[in-house]
Order: sequence, then C-alpha cells, then structure tokens
Amino acid sequence: MPSLGELGAKFGASVSEGADTVPSGVAIGSNYIEPGYLFIAAQGARAHGIDFLDDAIARGAIAVLTDREGEYPVSSLIHPDPRSIAGLVAGEIFDTSKVALIGITGTNGKTSTAFYLQRLLVQLGQDSGLITSHQQLAGSEVFDSELTTPEAPRLHQLIHKMSQANQQTAVVEVSAQALTRNRVQGLRFKVAGFTNLSRDHLDDYETMDAYLSAKEQLFSPSLSETAVIGCEDEWGRALYDRIRVPKVGLGSGLGYELAPLQTGLKISGKAGLEANLDIAGPMAKNLALAAVMAIESGFAPARVEAALHSINLQVPGRLE
Repeated sequence: MPSLGELGAKFGASVSEGADTVPSGVAIGSNYIEPGYLFIAAQGARAHGIDFLDDAIARGAIAVLTDREGEYPVSSLIHPDPRSIAGLVAGEIFDTSKVALIGITGTNGKTSTAFYLQRLLVQLGQDSGLITSHQQLAGSEVFDSELTTPEAPRLHQLIHKMSQANQQTAVVEVSAQALTRNRVQGLRFKVAGFTNLSRDHLDDYETMDAYLSAKEQLFSPSLSETAVIGCEDEWGRALYDRIRVPKVGLGSGLGYELAPLQTGLKISGKAGLEANLDIAGPMAKNLALAAVMAIESGFAPARVEAALHSINLQVPGRLE
C-alpha cells in the first residue's frame, strides 16, 4: 500500500506531516471509517468534512486528506480539490483488481437488471457482489443504499470487501450523476449495459441529449471494455451509434434480438436462447439484457438459458 508521501507525489497533494504514514483504507464519510483509514474531508452540500474529523479519528482514522490548511492531530495531505482525486486515491489504496466489474446504466430497469444479472452469475458458479439503489451485497454483509452509486471511496471500499470475501464479480448500478460526479473514478468495467432513456432526470441535465451524453461516459474506453446496449428506442440506437468500444445491441440487426412472447423470452441472433418463464413486458426486457450481459461476460448461451430457469424473478423496487 502507498504512503501519504507517495500519494501526495502522484496526485499533487502536499504532505504537511506524516509522509511515511501508510493508510489501510480510505473513506469520504466519517461513518465509513475503519481503523487505519485515511479520511477525505471535502466540502459537502451542507457542511465541510473537516467538521467531522474528530468523529473520524474516534473511529480509527490515522490521516486526513483535505483542502483546508491547518494543524491536525493526525497525518495530513492538502489538495485544492480532494473530491476530484478521491476515486484515484481509493484505487491506489484498496485492492479491487481481482474483482471483475459489470456496470448497468439507463433511466429505468437498472436495479432489476442488476439483481437478475447478479443472480444469474451466482447460478453460473461465479460468486458476485451487488451495488444498487436498493441494497449493497459484499460477501456476507448487506448494506442499505444512500445513493444509487456510492461516492467513489465507498464504492472502492465495497469492492475491496468483495475481494476479501473471494467474490469474483461485482454488478454495479451506475447513475448519470455518478458518471458526471466522478463516483466511478479509478474503476473500469469488463461489461457495461444500457437499459433505456426517459425524461426522469431532466432537472439535472435539462435536455435529453445532455442526459444521454452523461450516460455515454460509461461506454468510453477508459471506463469499459465491452458494451451491451438496449436498442428498442431512439435513444438506445443513438447511443449504440455514438460509442466506440466493442459493442452488441439488443435490437433488430444489432447482434441480439428479443422476440415478443406472451410469457418468457426468446433471444435470437448472435446466440439464441429461449426460456418459458412467468415474466413479460419491461421486466422481460430487463431479464433479457441481464442474460445477454452474462453471455458477453463469457458464459455459453446454453448455460445462461439453464440458469434463467433457476433464479428468483422477484426483485425489490423503488416502491418498497
């Protein structure tokens, strides 16, 4: 693990004292501090993190990264914008490289698709963690969610917990806000999926094109290796045409096609499968996207088809 001096040199932060201090973890909220951690104290919506330094120290913090000069009772790093490097610092400290990341973005259906995919992976023999707007599963631990996608240090911390529990994969729900606010900084996804786009968040992005551009960031080469795009509306097709990572689409002529069934789903094209299940409508589309993402993750279609018959199709939702 890097020392404060090494972190400061890499990310342009000055070490006021304790250059040899080696933190065991990092958190941007004092409530996530564990013994030996670096506490990131940045400006929040209502208060500055430095106001919670005493609480962080009481929980075991041995160092602080902040933008406020001062004399502190623990080792300290000073950077003009700690939040801008929070994910990169977390990536240096936490061991997340052993966990394959799968991300899902879109307006509707992210949580359902994430739950379906995580369950499919487990059924396929790949122990998987889960990070969604409903709950977070890391090893045997279950956490309530405060944000759809946690702040970058918390996201890295959860993936680190998965690595410690020998989970091979993490399925992560990725919001537009997470992409425009650096919450996935320092991470790269093996496969990234897109559900759809609707007018739910125009208070943040004003126009549909600006909203799509925010989602598009997930499918840049720096963040994702492969894309699976739901292309049953104009926005999905527009995204498919714009991104430059290796990709397949769930739509006519784009790799995979979902055939309408009264119940269940039939996916044809690049790899075919059919499952007669008690599911239809939007939930069938979410399940189909999860199935295609499992295939694109490297599992044979026949195995994915068998797993579809074994998973629980009931998922928690926002109405709960």
